Amino acid sequence: MSLSGKVAIVTGGTGTLGPAVARTLLDAGARVDLPHRRAGDLEQIRERMGPGDTSRLSGGLLELTDEAAVGAYYG
Repeated sequence: MSLSGKVAIVTGGTGTLGPAVARTLLDAGARVDLPHRRAGDLEQIRERMGPGDTSRLSGGLLELTDEAAVGAYYG
């Protein structure tokens, strides 16, 4: 299945399964947005994902329990 041209949002991406989910989506061609709570999390996730292209992986600091912040992030 190709996800080329699609955007996937992975919440909980810093957890145990997040890097594997993100890698699977990237390998299928999706752009992946991975919001996170702490500075440096995205770099750690890239390292945990192992070799492969992560150029379509992005993410910023976001507290998902803050409705206004989510609206501003994705607005």
